[in-house]
Amino acid sequence: MVVKAAKMAGPHSQKALELIKLDSDDDFWKKHYEKGETIGRGHFAKVKLVRHKDTAEFFAAKILDKRLEEHEDDYESMIREFEVLKTLNHPNIVRLFEAFESDISLILVCQLATGGELMHRIAEQNDVYTELEARKHIQTILEALAFMHEKGVVHRDLKPENILLSDKSDDAHILVADFGLGRFIDKQSDAMETVCGTHHYLAPELVQCDRGEVSAYTKAVDVWGVGLIAYIMLFGFNPFLRESNMQTHEAIVTCKYSFPKDENVSKSAKEVIKKMLTKDPAKRIPISGPNGALENVWFSEEISKDGLSVGKSDVRSVMKEFNARRAVMKLTGMRGRARRGSDAGPDAAPPPENKSPAAKKPTRRRSSNAQDTIAAIQKAEIS
Repeated sequence: MVVKAAKMAGPHSQKALELIKLDSDDDFWKKHYEKGETIGRGHFAKVKLVRHKDTAEFFAAKILDKRLEEHEDDYESMIREFEVLKTLNHPNIVRLFEAFESDISLILVCQLATGGELMHRIAEQNDVYTELEARKHIQTILEALAFMHEKGVVHRDLKPENILLSDKSDDAHILVADFGLGRFIDKQSDAMETVCGTHHYLAPELVQCDRGEVSAYTKAVDVWGVGLIAYIMLFGFNPFLRESNMQTHEAIVTCKYSFPKDENVSKSAKEVIKKMLTKDPAKRIPISGPNGALENVWFSEEISKDGLSVGKSDVRSVMKEFNARRAVMKLTGMRGRARRGSDAGPDAAPPPENKSPAAKKPTRRRSSNAQDTIAAIQKAEIS
């Protein structure tokens, strides 16, 4: 799969984004967009496939029902997402095209990512998966993160579920998604205090902040997030994952992890991961700059083109098990966001990995099916 930049189009691609006021929800559907199927459900909003009436382009509309009392805080979160996304015009970040508000709804019209999760694509492909391919993906994510931080935006919820693909093609490009927990920071004073994120991907200082051991954290939490994604991409699993959220938090805050035996990942790749998965955020490697992750020798040196393996298994097989376990954990309620937007239930051990029900695999985004729907609509129109 080739990671590349995308040509950005859209109804308001050249205009500054503002929140468009609607007299009613009917105005949105009658004047602006045609309604399609529901393609995903987030923590507080549903996502629908929509088609622009003038351009005939397809988008994903994230819709929040403001009438529900429990959505009062979610409204503020989605407004913050709007403010964040309208500043981020980058080929590897899901783009916001329009935003609307009526008395009952808040609607964000975003770029449609029909390729599903990057981690799923990697695990499902049949060709050889190499460190060279993983390196391209990691470099792309780091470059997108560097752009965010340059714009004063911290994501705060980087995880496999938020690294998507633009479409199902072999040359699809990566899209960093879900800025519901994103926020702006002052470059002179970038400390944050709100504990948020997803349990299994929290940086140590976020766990410590939750425990009252530290008072704040910085944008370095995003570096930890990419480091953990890089580990999973190279070895196929989350090294901090334990049988409960509490145990996982303890492994994170003590930074207890190691590299598996009998693997064939380069020494320089492991050194980069170590620098990103450093417990002390002050000592954690920055994204860019002379000593930043993007300048590391790993991104320029010659590396093996052999398939990645762990023990007697190829990394793709290990990643399939990891993906299946994530699905089971979502069913049990073990996964979820910490603090704001949490949908996590009591700590619970997931079923054994060898009983993972692939057919019952849930997803917050079913947008990978949207491409089939679009193809069917376009075929019907042609005929």
